[in-house]
Amino acid sequence: MKLNWGSGIAIVYTLFAAGMILFAVIASRQNFDLVTDNYYEEAVNYQKKIDAGNNAVNSESKLSITYLKTGNAIEISTDGKIKSTIGMLSFYKPDKASDDFKLNFSTDDSGKQLIPLKKLAHGYWKINASWNLNGKDCFEVQKIFIP
Repeated sequence: MKLNWGSGIAIVYTLFAAGMILFAVIASRQNFDLVTDNYYEEAVNYQKKIDAGNNAVNSESKLSITYLKTGNAIEISTDGKIKSTIGMLSFYKPDKASDDFKLNFSTDDSGKQLIPLKKLAHGYWKINASWNLNGKDCFEVQKIFIP
């Protein structure tokens, strides 16, 4: 069977239309999670978060968050000037919002706390730490990768 140029054009247009429909179906099935459900309130209060980050940088006691690969845990420690610190850790996974969670932390008299993380999924995580130090809110972000 011999095809003429009109049939070739019809086949090309048909394949193009089928490809565009397939692309639209695949694109409509994608899951798009927002960083937070109340993004407007977060945007209004963003200056408070910037001020809290500056308070953490300029404070007399530093808080460090370290991921320990051997024990699959997070170690929170202070530099020793202030022994006990109470705050909250927010674990944010950019590619899957259903894995996000929050934990309270409280360092002991030695200025350390070890938090085991058995349910942490593989991938990139962003940890937001917030605490209060001498009446000032403090905020710090730590990024980790779980192999």
